[in-house]
Amino acid sequence: MVTHYSKANEVFKAAAKDAGFPAPPLLRQDQLTFDRFNGMGRSSFDQAYMAEMVERMNEEVRLFQGESAGGRVQSLKQLASRMLPDAEQRLSLARQTGESVGVNVTASTSPASEASATY
Repeated sequence: MVTHYSKANEVFKAAAKDAGFPAPPLLRQDQLTFDRFNGMGRSSFDQAYMAEMVERMNEEVRLFQGESAGGRVQSLKQLASRMLPDAEQRLSLARQTGESVGVNVTASTSPASEASATY
């Protein structure tokens, strides 16, 4: 997963630069998530981590769907369309893994129902 996301981040950086978007800073929410996981005991980590992954990957799919359908920058719209199947596969795997460690993945919002959001 780390290898895949590292490659994807490089593609996103190049696409954002080509489209004239600045590099985003580390978000406070992401730092808080890191700090929360870093302080957890091993017994609660698996469920908490997989619940977070399902939630984040749901959001990733929803954003790719929205950009694919209604993006204003053609190159980014095409990139989102190309990356959507991989994001959907990661979401499926995260749900399966989450279920295997006891996470209620059906409580997550379906990204397809939110794809019609306006961007």
